[in-house]
Amino acid sequence: MKVLLILSHKPYDGTDVIWNGIRIANTLSASGDDVWVFVMNDAVDIVRESITHPEDFFDLKQMTKDMIAGGITVRACGTCLERTGSNPGEMAYEGVIVSDLKDLSEWIHQSDKMITF
Repeated sequence: MKVLLILSHKPYDGTDVIWNGIRIANTLSASGDDVWVFVMNDAVDIVRESITHPEDFFDLKQMTKDMIAGGITVRACGTCLERTGSNPGEMAYEGVIVSDLKDLSEWIHQSDKMITF
């Protein structure tokens, strides 16, 4: 099954929303599903090298890097990266595909299930 996860919630806000999104992506992938992750809005902080996680929080950036290393494709909204303050030349770390809503719409059409966090 092709599963699309859209992460859009602000990370490190005192909730576990993004952490749970990453965990379910890994669980679905481990069970054999083809998993795609699209990161947008304030969630793009997890794909920026310059962002560090606060004390007492999970390292969502490292979890995302591990997810990519495990074979899950991760795309991030380039407009969202710009809007939320990425420095020129530092849009996203290696392995993240800087993308747009056209690519997201294609994934939506191709997916069997879509989950948002």
